[in-house]
Amino acid sequence: FAQLLQRLVGLLVRVEAAPPSESWAPGVLKMVAEHPELGPLGTIYLDLVSRPGKYPSAVTFPIRCGRALPGGTYQLPVMALLADFGSDRPETTHLSYRELRILLHELGHCCHNLASRTRYQHLWGTRCAQDFVEVPSHLWEHFASDPRTLGLLARHKGAGRQPLPAAACSALNAERAVFSALELQGQVIISLVDQMLFGPRGSRGRPSPAPGTSPLWQAVAEKHASVPFVPGTRPEARIGHFTIYGASYYSYLYARCLSSSIWTEFLEKDPLDREAGKAIWRGLLQPGGAQEPLDLLTQLLGPGVLQQWPGGGWSPRAEPYLLSRATCSF
Repeated sequence: FAQLLQRLVGLLVRVEAAPPSESWAPGVLKMVAEHPELGPLGTIYLDLVSRPGKYPSAVTFPIRCGRALPGGTYQLPVMALLADFGSDRPETTHLSYRELRILLHELGHCCHNLASRTRYQHLWGTRCAQDFVEVPSHLWEHFASDPRTLGLLARHKGAGRQPLPAAACSALNAERAVFSALELQGQVIISLVDQMLFGPRGSRGRPSPAPGTSPLWQAVAEKHASVPFVPGTRPEARIGHFTIYGASYYSYLYARCLSSSIWTEFLEKDPLDREAGKAIWRGLLQPGGAQEPLDLLTQLLGPGVLQQWPGGGWSPRAEPYLLSRATCSF
């Protein structure tokens, strides 16, 4: 990952064991990033090992936000990236392909925070609009689908550390594409249920009297899913994002579409192109939440990237994302 960032945006990354005075558990790593022009950017603590009682999901927690300080200096951010990849020691941690994508997703959030330069901490990095915050993290996932970058990230754990062959990358992409339509349909179901539970028009579309969460899921699935609902199950119980993304889970679908458009525009020809990396760094990551997402995306991709609906809302165009799924490239 350090080599990827160095080639794409010139970032210098150093990873070492976190000193005891800065660590909250054995195995925590400390990642320090430095930009050739801006200097030090911040610190990421990587807590990727297993231990009892640990937070169960992959997540990035801000410890200290970035913000402008009096005198023209900048408060450097500090973050903690937590995940459980099945080993109790960093040196014996080997990721599956799915785990690699999860790690890249969270590192996308971290890079958003490292790059952001805002006056106020509440507009820094991932403290932006809820339906925009997942775009950089989904963009970073694309690096796991391109053989030119996956070879930098995935290497054999044995002697020689040989990069993953391009044919193996193609096979992984083809395997992901087998049930991609069903997986996408599942994301749509979650988004619809989320709107029924928390959205501004949800109460008008619910049966009366209001059912529990499982009957509501069943009603949505019976109308929109191709896989029959299984009576007695509680699929909504596994969606922890309902508690933190209420009425905005659709942002994951938006992020898939927008990140595919950004990848197609800037990185499809060469995912390590330095000028493209700089454009993404400046245009997508640096503004944080200080710029209206509609303006940011229009400047980055042009006026046709979003479409307005009669009700006044905006949505991305889905064609680049759907094409990438059809061609097994994401």
